[in-house]
Amino acid sequence: MRVHMAGNGGSVVRINRPFPRGSFFFPGKVQSSNLVVSMAIQREKNGVYDWLLESLTAHLEETGRHWLQEVLFEPDLYSVLDRRMAAARRKVGHHPVKLQIPYSILEWSEPSALLSGSSWETAGWDVSDVARILLLLSCMYGRSGSEQIVKEAFRRGDEKEKCAIMKGILLLDPNGRLRSVCVDACRTNSLDLFASVAMGNPYPCIYFEESEFNQMVLKALFLEMDISRVQGLAGRTTAALIQMAHDFREEREAAGRTVPGSIRLILE
Repeated sequence: MRVHMAGNGGSVVRINRPFPRGSFFFPGKVQSSNLVVSMAIQREKNGVYDWLLESLTAHLEETGRHWLQEVLFEPDLYSVLDRRMAAARRKVGHHPVKLQIPYSILEWSEPSALLSGSSWETAGWDVSDVARILLLLSCMYGRSGSEQIVKEAFRRGDEKEKCAIMKGILLLDPNGRLRSVCVDACRTNSLDLFASVAMGNPYPCIYFEESEFNQMVLKALFLEMDISRVQGLAGRTTAALIQMAHDFREEREAAGRTVPGSIRLILE
């Protein structure tokens, strides 16, 4: 199949590969030609979108797949994004999903030397988190000032939506333009929202300033979280963080309170 179609600004999009019958996009029958074009263009967006969509569909039931298919290709998705974000958990479910996201799919200016390995695991994610990230990526594609879309979605979302955005912030903002939003999220009283930034998330170790990263780690210790789940901790441990951890341990011991065992990752 070859489709020629005028895109934004009069550009031409050429699509040379058909989608097979019975696939996620064509569940058992051929769709209309307009939908074929729309889906093909959506499919070609970028590596992150493509990889997430393929990975998520394997974890969804049929009703969830059909809902996601419909909403991702809505021509006016941007105008109804709030409603689709709110509905995602009910429509696709909220069962856990563990993915190994390769760093190679990120469209960033320069990979960080602070990251170990070639991927990170989505521990603590569920399928609605991934669906919400896909909705945002779909709205962001081709729009100038796309970071504002993420800011607005975060500001207007409920706690679950905020957590999904923070869990996937590196996918939505691989170049660190939304650092201030993440730093503000660390000041929350919500354990779940704080954990979505601090635990298993590569973004802080790449983009937080030293004082911001140190305060995040200290808060995680205060909340008795396992800081072995702080990505890049070894590479971000400085003399200042060691002193903060030492003072924290002394204060806890003086008060007769337990000291989180994972503090040894900083002090030893």
